[in-house]
Amino acid sequence: METVVWVQTIVLAFTLIILYFYAAETAALRRETVRQTKLTARPLIVPVFVPEPRSSYAFRLQNIGSSSAFNVRVQPYMQDIGLGTIQYWFRPVEFIEPQASKWVEATQFLDDKAHKSELTNQTFYPKYATSELHLVIMFDDVEGRTYSIPVKISPSAHPGILDSEVSLGPITGSEDPTRNSFKKFIDRLFQWYP
Repeated sequence: METVVWVQTIVLAFTLIILYFYAAETAALRRETVRQTKLTARPLIVPVFVPEPRSSYAFRLQNIGSSSAFNVRVQPYMQDIGLGTIQYWFRPVEFIEPQASKWVEATQFLDDKAHKSELTNQTFYPKYATSELHLVIMFDDVEGRTYSIPVKISPSAHPGILDSEVSLGPITGSEDPTRNSFKKFIDRLFQWYP
């Protein structure tokens, strides 16, 4: 009789261990599924460099993602030219729907004064790059998460033979805004608790 109880206990313990690993694996699968769904349902903004006769347009931003991007902006770019500092400020784009693109308009400043130049478009056109440029594109998704993508435009190592190189860095994003607001709510709730 005692042997039967031990056998049952061992079988139950073994079953419990198997159920634990099964539940852990199922939870990991659920987390990965949610992550993959979020990745496929977010916007992805990339720069497209094409010549444009209007000098105030710097380049196009194209949404190659599967949802709309909101509050699309490019961080200001500054370049020291020896005679002073040139700054380029980019006008934000309200939204870009999936598979669409919009021009980004730039205003050039020389030592904090607006400066008209016919070369604004050429400054950011990779074919004419003479020095390395670093830009950061930022945008929001439908749920309010903010993403940023660094862009590097490098001059060609072999001018006239190869075009300049444009490379995108890793996409970084903020946490879920609802999670942050819930965390803030809990923190506020317990700040009154002694």
